[in-house]
Amino acid sequence: MSSETDKRLQVNLKGFSEAVAVSQRAINNNLEALLKIYPEFGEINIRAHDGNMNAQLNSGQVALHITDGNRGMVDYYCRFKSGTVSVWDDDLDDFTDDIDMTGWVFAFGVSMGAINVDEGTEEHKEIRSVINQPGDYSILRLYLDFNTHTISSFNQAASDFCGYEFSESGMISFLAIMLKWGKDITDAVNEEPRKTTIGYSAKVNDPNSVNEEAPTFPPTSVKFQNYEYLAQGQTTPTDGVGAKGDNNVLLYLEMTQHQSFPPEQQLTYSGNFVTPDMDGTICISREVFFDSYLLRTAPSFLLNSLNSSIYAWIAGDRNVHADTEYPSPEKNLKLGPGSDKDGNSDFFTFNPVVDNRTKWEWKQHDYTLDDPREVKLQYWVENNHALELKPGTNQMVLSGEAKIHFKNQYYPIYLFGGNQGCEASATATWAINITLNSVKEGGLEISLNLPDDPNDLFEISPYFDDWPFSNIYPPYGEHLKERMQSAITVAPLWEAARELQTALSSTARFVVPGGGTFFYKNPIFNNNGDVMIEAQYNGVDA
Repeated sequence: MSSETDKRLQVNLKGFSEAVAVSQRAINNNLEALLKIYPEFGEINIRAHDGNMNAQLNSGQVALHITDGNRGMVDYYCRFKSGTVSVWDDDLDDFTDDIDMTGWVFAFGVSMGAINVDEGTEEHKEIRSVINQPGDYSILRLYLDFNTHTISSFNQAASDFCGYEFSESGMISFLAIMLKWGKDITDAVNEEPRKTTIGYSAKVNDPNSVNEEAPTFPPTSVKFQNYEYLAQGQTTPTDGVGAKGDNNVLLYLEMTQHQSFPPEQQLTYSGNFVTPDMDGTICISREVFFDSYLLRTAPSFLLNSLNSSIYAWIAGDRNVHADTEYPSPEKNLKLGPGSDKDGNSDFFTFNPVVDNRTKWEWKQHDYTLDDPREVKLQYWVENNHALELKPGTNQMVLSGEAKIHFKNQYYPIYLFGGNQGCEASATATWAINITLNSVKEGGLEISLNLPDDPNDLFEISPYFDDWPFSNIYPPYGEHLKERMQSAITVAPLWEAARELQTALSSTARFVVPGGGTFFYKNPIFNNNGDVMIEAQYNGVDA
C-alpha cells in the first residue's frame, strides 16, 4: 500500500458525522468553469480619476489559507491575460504611459461566506432538483465574499507585476483602480450570487421528513474550514497556488440528527483527505454508516437480522426424570427462530469491539444442567459472530460460528458408582463477503456475495464419544450434524440474506449526501472504520 494511501486511511473525523473535502485544485477548476458561464468576469474596463485599465483576465484562482491559522479565508489571485493600465504618478505629475499587464498576478485576501438560498428562487429550484432529496431542508451556498476583500493590503509576496515597479503614488493609484474593480465585482455578485459560488450544501431542517427506509443522513448543521495536506515526510504545511496548495482542501464539516458539534472548533490534522490525483473525498463516520445504518435496529434490522437467523439455543421443558436415562438428547438443541428471544432486536445486535474501530461482535452462550437422581444432562450452545472491515479496501467479512453440544450421563446401580453416557457436538462455521460497490447517483450499493447453494456457505464439524462401551448409542455426532444441516436449510439465514441484498439495493440503499454535486467512486474503509469515497467535483454545473 502506497504512503499516499496510508496517510489517507489515517483520517479521523474526531466526532464530526461527515466531512466533504474539496481540493483547492477542484475549486480552481470550478472557478474556470464559472468564467465560461459569466464571461463578463474576464474583462476590466475602468476609467477613473486615478487612471484607466483595459484588461482581459484568465479565470481567478484561490489559495486556501493554512499557515496563518485563518482557516476561513482564501487569497484570490486575479490573473491578467493581457491588457494595459495607466495610473497617476505624483513623481511625473501626470499619468504614466500604458503599462503592459500581460501575465500579471494580483493576490489579495477574501473570506468565504455561507448563506441560505431563498426558497422560490430559480437558483433554489435548480439546486434542489440537482440534490434530488425529499424532505424538509434548506440549501446553503458557499461563496467568495468580496465584501471582505483586502485589496488595500494585498499579498505582495504572492503578487507578480512581471518586473514593473510602481512608485509609491503609482501604487496608490493602481490600488484605487483595483478597489473600483472590487466594488464592481461585489455589486455583480449581489445581483447574481452564483458568480463566485464555490459549492452548495443541503442542511436538513427535519430529519423525520426524510424517508426512513432510504437513509441519507443529510446534515442538520454545517461548518466550513480549510485543512492541510502533508506529503510523505513533510511535517510543515504549505499554502499557495499550484503544487504548494493544490492538495489542501476545503472541508464541509457536518453533523446529523441535530447533534452538537464537537468541542474543538476546528478539525485538526490526522491524515490526508485527498491524494494528488483526487478532486475530493466524502468521509462518512463509522457511527453514521454502521451504528445508524448497517447495524441499526429500526426501522429495519439489516445485518443484525442474520444473527437471529442462525441462533443456536436450548429448548426449555426438557422433562428429565430421575433413575431414567434421557432419550434422544439432541432434540433440545435448536437452530434459528423459535426461541423466547424472537423479536428482541437488542439481543441480536452486534457490539463494537473495545480498542478496535473496524470490528463488531455478537456473542451469546448458554448452558443448562439437569441432574435428578442417577442422571446428569448438560447442554451448551455458543454463538460467535463477527463483522470485520478490511481497511484500504471496499470489503468487509461477516462470519459466524454456531456450536451445539450435549453430554448425557447415567449412573445405574449395576455400574457401582460409575456411569455410562455419551457426548456429542457439531460446529457450523460460515462467512459472507460484503462489498461496497460503485456509487450511482449518490447511492452506495452494498452486495452480499452469496453462493448459489446455501449448503456451500456452511462447514459443519461433528464430534462424538460414548462410554464405557462403544456402539451402544446412536452416532449422535452425525445426528447433530444432520440436524444442523436440516436446520440451516430451512433456517431463514439464506432468505434473510437475500432479502437484505434486495433491501440494500433499493429501499435501504445508503444515499451519500450531496450526490447531485459530486460524482462518487472507489469507496473504501479507513483505519477508523469510516467510509471514504473519492469525489469528482461537479461544482455549480451539477
